Amino acid sequence: MSPELINAIKERLQAGQSREEIESAVLSMGHTKEVCAAAYTLAEHDIQNKSAAGLPRARDLFKNAWEFAQSRFDLVALLFIPLVLETLGSFWFDRLPEGDRFVNAPLLLLFLATGIAYVVTIAIALKIVATKDDSQKTIPTAFAWMITHALPLLWVLILSGLLIFGGLLFFVIPGLIVAISVTFAQYAFVDEDKRGMEALIASHALVRGRWWKVVRKIFGFVILTLIPLFLFGILYGVGTLVVGEGTYVMLAGEVLTQAISAVMSLMSLHAMYHLYQALKERSADAAPGAYVRPRYLALILLCLASIAALVAVATFFSEKLEWLEEAATPIETIETRGIPAAFTGFDEAALQFANERNGSYAGVCEVLRPLAEVEGEVTCNDNETAWALQTTDSFGVRYCADSTTPGKMLPTPIGSRTECISVE
Repeated sequence: MSPELINAIKERLQAGQSREEIESAVLSMGHTKEVCAAAYTLAEHDIQNKSAAGLPRARDLFKNAWEFAQSRFDLVALLFIPLVLETLGSFWFDRLPEGDRFVNAPLLLLFLATGIAYVVTIAIALKIVATKDDSQKTIPTAFAWMITHALPLLWVLILSGLLIFGGLLFFVIPGLIVAISVTFAQYAFVDEDKRGMEALIASHALVRGRWWKVVRKIFGFVILTLIPLFLFGILYGVGTLVVGEGTYVMLAGEVLTQAISAVMSLMSLHAMYHLYQALKERSADAAPGAYVRPRYLALILLCLASIAALVAVATFFSEKLEWLEEAATPIETIETRGIPAAFTGFDEAALQFANERNGSYAGVCEVLRPLAEVEGEVTCNDNETAWALQTTDSFGVRYCADSTTPGKMLPTPIGSRTECISVE
């Protein structure tokens, strides 16, 4: 007997549907009358004995979630969209010069679109997973709901994140306790329309007194979901040994990993919603302690204060470091043999350029840049009377050469200068 079928019947019974309506829906799914009658009896028995029943096993949560994911490839494809956008954005980000990464408008727009896609797709998937009427489990219906509920859902997720971070300020264990306690906040929002802090408190009320049981269920489910990713990692490793580890192979591997992650994300939403429903059935009269709201508010305020303090400290020390960098002297002078080989040709190329232009170095960077031959950032400045070129390799080591010096290793960027920092 399929646990998914029994759960579907239980959801319909709890929604107030009659036996005739339920039997009609089950028969339309292709089940026989005998299967329908047996599943109905088991569903009724579960509801009548819900106080004595335990929480569903992790393997049952995984099995039912896998069956659901197999039947909803449209949701898998939907959840895949922000994941593949994130992969493409990261791929693009890693290949931009350091100075362009946070000012590249198309890349920033891609990251913004990725964030919006995450919220939209999660909201749609949550609504479909939490909808009891099969006829309403459609993307257009869920999309219409999402339009008016995406921002309140985002607010619940933000509050959950701040609360968990606030718990982590007291080290790992308190953070883990808080994280498990608010795991079901998003489901309380979708299923009961509890918003903001109310959703977090409702989740806490469900978990209270069952924290270890919930941890075991979640941990067991996570372990089961990691197995496919582990097997894929082994296959991917073997594949790269055979075909090599080029750029496109790595990109294809990332995309495939994200496709599997989309399946796992949908399964996680389904499993945690059904764990939430099981907790609700066994906690009909559960009420949060009076201490929960003030403690949660205190943790959130502590988190915000910590973030503000980190930003202030980072800003203060950033300004100090910039001043120190400007005042710093090079840590080491390196002769020609210690710098990249390409530097040996800069002087000759620059002099030849200037001789053809009445002694002017203006524009010489166009000649010197291609000669750098480094996998890293190249900064070059020139004017009528001088020039300076600096490279930064993949380890962050900077080398500089200018009109008067063959090469130096420098701890700081040259900025807009046309000379390397002199060594005393």
